[in-house]
Amino acid sequence: MAGAYLNERGEVTRLFPGSAETVAFFKERGVKLALITSGQSEVQRQKVTKHGLDRFFDVILIDGEIGYGKPEERVYLEALEQLDVKPSETWMVGDGLEWDLETALKLGIFGVWVAWPAAKYRLMDLPPDALPENSPVIPDLILRRVSELQNLV
Repeated sequence: MAGAYLNERGEVTRLFPGSAETVAFFKERGVKLALITSGQSEVQRQKVTKHGLDRFFDVILIDGEIGYGKPEERVYLEALEQLDVKPSETWMVGDGLEWDLETALKLGIFGVWVAWPAAKYRLMDLPPDALPENSPVIPDLILRRVSELQNLV
């Protein structure tokens, strides 16, 4: 049953709208890109392969392969080292405030929160720059869609 679940899950997995186009946009402009993802190696590699993400990213760090992951500081430091960049030159883009951005912000990385899907954070009635009530993490930038990153160049 677990195997059937993993296969079915892999079949229905989709990229967020505009995400492939956005990473392609930055890759074409010479921006160094890292993908940091959590989960079992086999499952995450299946997603990377299915969506052809390896062609975009200079570094792919999967916690199931390296033994640690978000929100641990060392996965961010590993990405910085492999990309040969400083935190002040780096942006972390994620949809999880605590899981994706909190540690990155503490390291001096510019944090971009993609606040979607809206229902997940009950943002439908909030202004575009609003955070969930009592959020312990304050990102540097809030976007509704990852494709909005292209407008910042």
